Amino acid sequence: MKLEDIGQLFDSGVGSDFFGPQSSHPYLILEADDNDISAELAHWLAELPCVVCVIFNNKQRSDRLLYAADVVVDTPSDADYIAQNLTEFPIASLVLTQHLRLIENLDFEAALTAESFAYGLLQGGVEFKSWLANRETPPDRKAAQEPLLITRDAQHLILSLNAPDSHNEIDITLRDALCEAFELALLDEAIETLSISASGKSFSIGGALSEFGLVADPATAHWIRSIRLPGRLLARLVWRDKPVHVEAYLNGPAIGAGLELAAFAHEVSAHPKAWIQLPEITMGLIPGAGGTVSVSRRIGRHKTAYMALTGKRIKAETACAWGLFDKIETRA
Repeated sequence: MKLEDIGQLFDSGVGSDFFGPQSSHPYLILEADDNDISAELAHWLAELPCVVCVIFNNKQRSDRLLYAADVVVDTPSDADYIAQNLTEFPIASLVLTQHLRLIENLDFEAALTAESFAYGLLQGGVEFKSWLANRETPPDRKAAQEPLLITRDAQHLILSLNAPDSHNEIDITLRDALCEAFELALLDEAIETLSISASGKSFSIGGALSEFGLVADPATAHWIRSIRLPGRLLARLVWRDKPVHVEAYLNGPAIGAGLELAAFAHEVSAHPKAWIQLPEITMGLIPGAGGTVSVSRRIGRHKTAYMALTGKRIKAETACAWGLFDKIETRA
C-alpha cells in the first residue's frame, strides 16, 4: 500500500476494527516514498491492532516512519515472505510486535515479566494449541548425566553446556543447572567474570520441544518462568550496579532459547559457521526465554521483529554486522 493510500484511510476516519488478526487486514505493508508522514498518522499506525511492515528500498529512513513501523525490510520480496507468516500466525505476530513496542523503554526486570505475560497468553491461544496438536512427536533423547559443566579458576566461573547428543537443548535439568550456576555467581562477590560455551556441534537448539505444553496451565507456567528463568538471573549479573563480566562463545547454531540466553552476555563471539534463528512464531509463540529483551537490547525492535517474523537463519557475518555478535573467531 502506498503512503498516500493509507493517508486517505486515516483521513476518512477508518476505525481500528478495520484491521487485526480476524479482519481482512491482519497486517499492513507500506512502501516508503520520498514523502514523510505526519506525527498524527505515525501515531495512528503505531496503535493499530495489526503488524505494520515498511519497505524502505534503501531510501532515507524518516523517524516518523520508523516509529510507525513494527518491522523494516528493503525489498517487496522480503515483505511478501513476512506476509506469509503474518497470514498464518496473525495473533502471535501481533502480540510480538505490540510487546516489542511496550518493552522498548522498560527496565529489564519489567520487560522480562511482560515477556512472560505475553508468552503465557499465547500458550492458551489457538495457534499454539494447533501447533501442539499437529507437530511431529519429538524424538526420545537420552538425558545427559551432567548437562552443565562448571569449573572455576580464581575469580572466573566457566560454564559449558554438555549435552551434545541433544545439541544442548535446554530441558528442565539443564535449565535448573543454569539457574543454580547463575545464582552462585550472584551470591559470590568474589566472582568477577563468567564464560559460557558448549560441547558438540551446536551451542544450543533451544528449549526441549518434548516439554512444550506439559505445564498444566499458562498461569502456572508464568510463575515457573518468574523464579526459574536462567535469562533473568543472567541479566541481573550483567545489569546490576557491580556487574559480573559475561562472555558467550557460540561454537555452532544457537536457536530460540539458546540464542536468547547468549545475547544477554556483555560479549558474544561466534564461530564463522555459527548461525542463529528465532522460530517461535511458527509455533504460535514469541521468544520466551528472555530473547525479546536480550536480542532487542542489542539490535533494536525492528531487526528483532524481522528475525522472529521470518524465522530465517541468520549467518554469523550478518549477526556481527547487526551487532548481535561482537566478533567472529575460531576456537580450538
